[in-house]
Amino acid sequence: ELLEMSPAELTHPDDLELSEAFMAEFIEREKAEAFARGMLEKRYLNRSGTVIWARTAVTSLAAVSDEPLRIVHVLDTSLQRRALAELRESEARYRSLVDLLPVGIWEEDYSEVGEWLDSLRAAGVTDLAAYLEENPGAVRYAAGLIEVLGVNPAAVSYIGAGEETALLGRIPTETISSDTEASL
Repeated sequence: ELLEMSPAELTHPDDLELSEAFMAEFIEREKAEAFARGMLEKRYLNRSGTVIWARTAVTSLAAVSDEPLRIVHVLDTSLQRRALAELRESEARYRSLVDLLPVGIWEEDYSEVGEWLDSLRAAGVTDLAAYLEENPGAVRYAAGLIEVLGVNPAAVSYIGAGEETALLGRIPTETISSDTEASL
C-alpha cells in the first residue's frame, strides 16, 4: 500500500512545502556529491489520519548507479516529542509553583565546593572540622564557590535585589556575615 503512494500523499499538508524544498535541495546536492545525505524532521499521516512525527534520513547512492538510487530511513519520533512536550509542561507547572510561593527559594550549584573538598581529601585532610578550625577563612572561601543558578520572586523581594539577575552567579564572599559563616 505504501509503495503505491507518493511521499506527498504521506506527508502532512502543513509540511508539504518544507518537504518539497528539502528534496529539491537534496537533488541539487546529489548532483554534486557521490554520496549525498540529508535529514528532515516532519509530520506524516497514517491511513487513519493520525499525525506521526518522524525523522527522515535520505542517502544518495548516485556513485553506484546511473539512475537516482536512494536509501530512505524513517524513524518515528512521536513518542520522544510527546515525552518532551510533557516534560516542558511539567517544568512550567513546577516553575509556576515555585514563582508563586511566598517563601524564598534558591537554586544553588555546590559542585565546586565538592571539588574543593575532594582536593582537601587528596591533600591528606582527614578531619574536616579540625581543618576548618585551623583555617578560619576556608568556610568563607568555600561559600564563595557556591553559584546561585536561580531564585524565585519571593527571594528577590526578601533580599531587596530588585531583579533576579542581581542574585545570580557566585556568592560574593564579602556579603557573608560572621553569623552566616558560623552556620555553614
